[in-house]
Amino acid sequence: MSHPGSSDVPSPATPADLPGPVPGADGVRRVRAAGHRVALAVVAALGVVALMCVGFVLWLVAAVSGGLDDAFGGGGPDPGDPQVTAAQRAATGPLTTGTRRLARTVALPALPAGTAVVGAGEARPPCEEGQHNFKIDDDFDLSCRMSRLTVIGVPSPGVPTSPVQIVGATPGTPVVPFGEPFPAQMAALDAALQADGWQPQPATSSVTGVVDDYWVKLAGQPRGTLGDRMYSAGDLPSASYAKTVPAATTSGGKREVTLEVSWIDAGSQDTALAGYGGWTTLTRHGATASARDVLAAVPAGGYGVVLTESVEYFRA
Repeated sequence: MSHPGSSDVPSPATPADLPGPVPGADGVRRVRAAGHRVALAVVAALGVVALMCVGFVLWLVAAVSGGLDDAFGGGGPDPGDPQVTAAQRAATGPLTTGTRRLARTVALPALPAGTAVVGAGEARPPCEEGQHNFKIDDDFDLSCRMSRLTVIGVPSPGVPTSPVQIVGATPGTPVVPFGEPFPAQMAALDAALQADGWQPQPATSSVTGVVDDYWVKLAGQPRGTLGDRMYSAGDLPSASYAKTVPAATTSGGKREVTLEVSWIDAGSQDTALAGYGGWTTLTRHGATASARDVLAAVPAGGYGVVLTESVEYFRA
């Protein structure tokens, strides 16, 4: 039903009422291409972030382990590996023979009459595993050493002609235990060692150097917490030498053997011979002995010289 003044003819449409243009095929392709570009950009950005994360993890692993070769190399040799035990067997004989020769043909002839071997020993400390971390990156994964020692007892070298007095001690009480002969005896031992090819390492660590630096200055001076004993041979620091010998391997080559010379006092009950720990075995006349037994065999009034040869028999 129509109202007055109305018309059944529809009013013409305004521009706002007209539908928008329908995009053609080219427009659709452009929209899709833009979407693909956005997606690729997002994927690329995520890939870069992922690579950065992987790189950071690899850097962290390398820093902690000492390098990618250590991180993914599968670990180094084990002390029980056949190659390690074979190297130990190959080095044992030459080291034992060398230690005996050193004592009997080099040291004993250089020391006073009455000097004798009073004990021997061997030490096989645990192998050392190389460290590989952000602070330390050793050039080895496993290093193994062994040592052989000989204890030589030296009789009393005499009394001092001019006793040194401790301040406060009874006048006339001699406090220098071995007197003037001791430095001369050690100079003879040092000369014999160097003539046998042993070189001090460093140069000032020879027997003569140790005696000059310590004995000459400190002999007879008070020692101990209460100053109730005199500076003696057992207080001397050790002397160090090294020598290059043929390697005990089928491939030949050279190997460095180190020598430590240390001193002990007659009748001492300290742990001078137990410094290697529980993995040291001492013997006397071919039978297992305690450190106390060996120390007790040093002549009364004399001193002991301990020769310790060591060699690194495996390193990889």
